[in-house]
Amino acid sequence: ALLRSPFLAATDGKTSGVASRKLNGTAVKTISSDSGWIAFPGISLQDIHAAEIQFKTDTSSARGWHVAARLDGADGTLLGETVIGKGHASGAPGVATIKLNPAADGATHTLYFVFTREQPEKNNLSVMGFLMKE
Repeated sequence: ALLRSPFLAATDGKTSGVASRKLNGTAVKTISSDSGWIAFPGISLQDIHAAEIQFKTDTSSARGWHVAARLDGADGTLLGETVIGKGHASGAPGVATIKLNPAADGATHTLYFVFTREQPEKNNLSVMGFLMKE
C-alpha cells in the first residue's frame, strides 16, 4: 500500500455535510445532518482489507449510522459497509471495523466514507479517524 501513514485523521479529509469541531480538546469531524462524507484523495488501496473507524456519539441510542466505503465518489464503487454507534455509550470512544474489497489496480484513488443516519436517529456522530489495515 502507498499510505504514508496507516492512520487517516478525519480532520485531514475533504468533506460534505460534516462540521469541524473540538471534542474534549480533540479536533474531530461531526455529522449532525442525515448524511455526510469524508474523502481522502491520492490513496492506493492495494493490500488494504479493512478500516477501523474511531468515533464517538453524543447520546446512547438503539439506532446507529450506516457507513459505506466508496471509490472515487460518494456514489462510487462500493468497497464495504457497516453500521456503527448502535447501542454505543454516550461520549465513550468507539472503534468499528469496516471490511474492504481492495482496489487491486495499484492506482491511487479517492476513498470516500459515506455516513447515513438510521432513521429516526437524532444522534450526532463524531469521527476522529480511520486506521487502514492490511
